Amino acid sequence: MDNDKWKEKFSDFINICQGELKKTTKIGQKMLSASKTNTELHKTFEDLGKYTRDQILQEKLSWNDDKVKNLLRKIETYERNLEEFEKEVKDIKSQEYQK
Repeated sequence: MDNDKWKEKFSDFINICQGELKKTTKIGQKMLSASKTNTELHKTFEDLGKYTRDQILQEKLSWNDDKVKNLLRKIETYERNLEEFEKEVKDIKSQEYQK
């Protein structure tokens, strides 16, 4: 009788583990889908921002807002900084190795 009870408990344990594994797998799939959707949402907002900036710079869109002007100035500063970093990296790469 103890052997049958042990088998039943073991079987219950295995069933619980399988159920939890299935739930975990479904949750993981949903999390991956949510992550992909979040990435696409972020990219879409980024694309919208770039498009809006281009339209403002081309004077096809007028947006007389201090916050927007401040953000555009920050973007210009960051772009100049990135260009300078890229130039510095190229300079470093072109230097000969000093012993």
